[in-house]
Amino acid sequence: MSISRDLPQTNIASQKALNTAVARAKASTTVLSAATSTRLSTENTNFDAAMNLVIDTKQAQRAASDAAIAGKAKFRTFFSCYFSTLNCGIELESIPRAARAYYDLDISNDRQPVINNDANLLLCGQRVIDGDAKRVLAGGISMAFPTIAEYTVVFNACKASISAFTASKLAVMEAESARKSHKKSVKNIIVRVWNEVETYYSELEASAMRSASRLFGVKYTSQGSSAIISGIVTDSISGLPIENVILHLEGVGTKFTTNTEGKYTINTNQNGDLTILANLTNYTESETDILLVDGGKMEVNIKMEEIIK
Repeated sequence: MSISRDLPQTNIASQKALNTAVARAKASTTVLSAATSTRLSTENTNFDAAMNLVIDTKQAQRAASDAAIAGKAKFRTFFSCYFSTLNCGIELESIPRAARAYYDLDISNDRQPVINNDANLLLCGQRVIDGDAKRVLAGGISMAFPTIAEYTVVFNACKASISAFTASKLAVMEAESARKSHKKSVKNIIVRVWNEVETYYSELEASAMRSASRLFGVKYTSQGSSAIISGIVTDSISGLPIENVILHLEGVGTKFTTNTEGKYTINTNQNGDLTILANLTNYTESETDILLVDGGKMEVNIKMEEIIK
């Protein structure tokens, strides 16, 4: 049976590998060279910072998204009310139908401009402010319900919220790009640490060497007899089972899904140091590390954290 090392494939797995190695290196100071220990500590600090920046910017993006959604909803109400008042004025003949031209609108109907995206919203929103100024300057009556001043306050707030959301998306992209830039150096130091650890314990029997190396985060996998992993996926707060969660072993394409009771079963020929990945919309991805014996059966219950919007 061929046993191979399994390098981390995800950002979270890489962070775990670094943190584990750093913690163990502090307890076993003779295993790694001084140069490797120093580099490991530096890469760990930098990657933790990069990971935390992504988390922080994504949280800021969710807050900005909520603010933008609320701002656009309020603006749409004011936008609709403005044109309802304009159309009422036209029906009552206190505003000439030709006044619609000030807003770059067809004067032959009473339809409101269609707002179907942010760019269109900003364009149509500004046209109301510009058109109202031209209409009043030409002798038209001042609008009420809402007044142009009330409308402008809401529009400017909406515009600011859209701008803030756009900036938050850019911040996430930059944070993810910064994290990505660390991946090569992170992989290199993990390989270097694992090589030194295995060399240090190389005089032990193979199984003992792997056991000692695992303490530094080294992961070993192999193909063997059919094994079964089963359990229940629950919400971390309510404790209730979650259905339709998609699970799979890291590096393995076959996917499994929880039933209405949150239960799942994974059948695999893989054994050793494995990671169960669990995904569901509106929940943070879960990564659970396990040590599965060849042909064994294992119960692994998983808790998932809901994303609070």
